Amino acid sequence: MAYTRITLMDLYEIIRRWHDQQAIAHIAIALNNDRKTVRKYIATATALGLSPDLPLPAKEIVFSMLQKAIPQNNRPKTAQEKLEPFLSEIAELVNDKYNCLKPKIAFEVICQKHDLTGKVSYSSFKNFVHHHQPPFILKKPSAASKLSQAFKYKSTMAKLACCSMP
Repeated sequence: MAYTRITLMDLYEIIRRWHDQQAIAHIAIALNNDRKTVRKYIATATALGLSPDLPLPAKEIVFSMLQKAIPQNNRPKTAQEKLEPFLSEIAELVNDKYNCLKPKIAFEVICQKHDLTGKVSYSSFKNFVHHHQPPFILKKPSAASKLSQAFKYKSTMAKLACCSMP
């Protein structure tokens, strides 16, 4: 089975069914969970002092007891979240009326300027730009713009090199 996030309500439902003397296999099938997952949370409930022999406390009390048993999301930020603060800057680089940059060059500028090299891939950057399509025009640059684009790229890189040196 694929990973599914267990919510507090799902956990309460496992405990409630266990308290009603349902078999672990039946609970797993009914809630579309693995039997090992059901056993894990039943063991957690037992460690917290819940028992099928004792009456089940009020729902709010069980919720407060089980709150610590839900796994927390400790995943690092996604590439999309890392690029979000720079949305306006990316749009400005790509949509500049006179000196627009191609997305690949804008990606390199943003990575160097904000120390994102190795933390964000170009495919993630493209997905980010595609997802935020309304602020981006992404026109093909004219021949005159291509020359100014090359100059702007070199001058931007030179500025970044100067700023990053101690």
